[in-house]
Amino acid sequence: MEPCVSPDECVYTAHTHADLTFSRMETYLRTKQLCDVTLVAGDRRIPAHRLVLSSVSDYFAAMFTSGVGVATWNGFLYAIGGHDAPASSLASRLSDCVERYDPQTDAWTAVAPMSVSRDAVGVCLLGDRLYAVGGYDGTVYLNTVEAYDPQTNEWTQLGFHPV
Repeated sequence: MEPCVSPDECVYTAHTHADLTFSRMETYLRTKQLCDVTLVAGDRRIPAHRLVLSSVSDYFAAMFTSGVGVATWNGFLYAIGGHDAPASSLASRLSDCVERYDPQTDAWTAVAPMSVSRDAVGVCLLGDRLYAVGGYDGTVYLNTVEAYDPQTNEWTQLGFHPV
């Protein structure tokens, strides 16, 4: 296949396909099919789907995040792992991210990520370490443990536990 010589030669037009696609999308919205949330703006209610919203907006992606493990240490709240869409969705992205909330400044800060993504992760504080135990990586349930040291901002893999 040769590269396009001009932009006009690279245009593919399928009016029927576009018309049909947008017609179906409009029907889904009008009949509230494939809608699992309702946005409210003033007195207006807008049916929507959280997967679509979270795929086009970081704001909504954060709002629909779930499966997060949480713990506190030294006055900070840590949110660990989770996913950004319904867990049953094939488009759900699992997270290895860790964020720290400082109530004094009312701000979130990203800290070192875990070694693997973990949804529905168990999190606890023991001594001066946060532990991420198990969880789901999108394929299998994990039997691994890793520890986070907030003072050095580092994760250490500790080994396995029986599932």
